[in-house]
Amino acid sequence: MTNFWLRDYIEEKMKLDWSPEQIAGRLKVENNNQSVIGSKSIYKYLYTVYGQHLCKYLKYRRIRKKKKNQAKSIKEIIKNRIFIDQRPKIINQRLRYGDFEGDTLGFPKRTKETIAALIERKSRYILAKKIEQLKYAIEGFKSLFNLLPVSVLSLTLDNGPENARYPELNVDTYFCNPYSAWEKGSVENALGLIREYIPKKKNLAGYSQEQIDAIVDIINNTPRKCLGFRTPKEVFKEEYLSKSTNFLTLKCCTSGYNAPIFL
Repeated sequence: MTNFWLRDYIEEKMKLDWSPEQIAGRLKVENNNQSVIGSKSIYKYLYTVYGQHLCKYLKYRRIRKKKKNQAKSIKEIIKNRIFIDQRPKIINQRLRYGDFEGDTLGFPKRTKETIAALIERKSRYILAKKIEQLKYAIEGFKSLFNLLPVSVLSLTLDNGPENARYPELNVDTYFCNPYSAWEKGSVENALGLIREYIPKKKNLAGYSQEQIDAIVDIINNTPRKCLGFRTPKEVFKEEYLSKSTNFLTLKCCTSGYNAPIFL
């Protein structure tokens, strides 16, 4: 990167724990809404010998290079995928409510249990469900969708084999490009926030659904700059309660526990 001021700007903001997306977006704002550099280009720079020293400031690990045999395996498992580049602009630009991203915590240490999580893209509202194994991710998403007072308009997932049964959700579903999980950055960030309360070294078996609901509720009650310092719960509640006054709480699908979703 021969543009030294841009290199210095990226380095300065990375050390402040800004993501490449936040850096690219802020540069655009500071340049009269004219794009200076895209987040993909920043990632490419970080993965060169010149920017590698900044990768330690990323919240997530370096993206793995695609292997031909792995790509073939995924293609065989997940049929008829529609990739994210075909996702409508109204979803990309967060112009409506009801578009979700989904993911799991993956393979936690010392236990098969994991968490299936959803985030509503416009409000950044998070829902999470403890599941027995990663292969039950679709069941987890179904349970969370059943808690919502309105229809889900779309879902964006990665290419993990646990998502192969996505047609069972009966929702317009879009997939990230292989090994590009950052393309669903909202749910990646949400899982990172949950990890602040449930570190990787912790055994998830020691956490009940009620405890997970309480953790998510704390996150949903934290103001976000992107929401004008309103909380995800406030934004979500305003939109969804305007369409249905019957959902003052969301009932946990396992224990009957009334998760403090709207109150």
